[in-house]
Amino acid sequence: MRQAELVVAIAGMLLASGCATIIRSDKQKLRFETEPPGATVTIGERRYTTPATVELQRKGEYTVVVSKEGCRTVKFDMRANWDGVSLLSWALPGGSIWLAMDTASGADRAFYAVPPIKLVPGDASAPPLEMRHYRGRLLSEQEYAALMEEERQQRRREFPFEK
Repeated sequence: MRQAELVVAIAGMLLASGCATIIRSDKQKLRFETEPPGATVTIGERRYTTPATVELQRKGEYTVVVSKEGCRTVKFDMRANWDGVSLLSWALPGGSIWLAMDTASGADRAFYAVPPIKLVPGDASAPPLEMRHYRGRLLSEQEYAALMEEERQQRRREFPFEK
């Protein structure tokens, strides 16, 4: 009896883990919220009014423009990053085939969540505030540069013999 349970459990894990393409689709839903609400989010040719849930292809890069009358426009790029779920592909026989399928479809990637976007009062016709979408945060160019420098310093402390 125990062997049958073990076989069923292992088979279930293999079927459930599958590849990322089986576990999830090549699209991901993202929530866009602004403070104040009612802003227009433009992604490519599509426009949404916040709060909005948007479905994006995991494979691709997008420029997001957020605008509202009386507020500065915010602009940032988004792309999905490689996600560890695709490692489950190796659990199946022929894992490299599943991994190739995940990569081709984009299912091996995921977007970080978009934090609430705080719009600042100002002239909407002024050049947009360029932001960086980094690990679920929206950062100004200066904040991003400081964070990258901090991470470089941390790596140097942890691995002093690497160049």
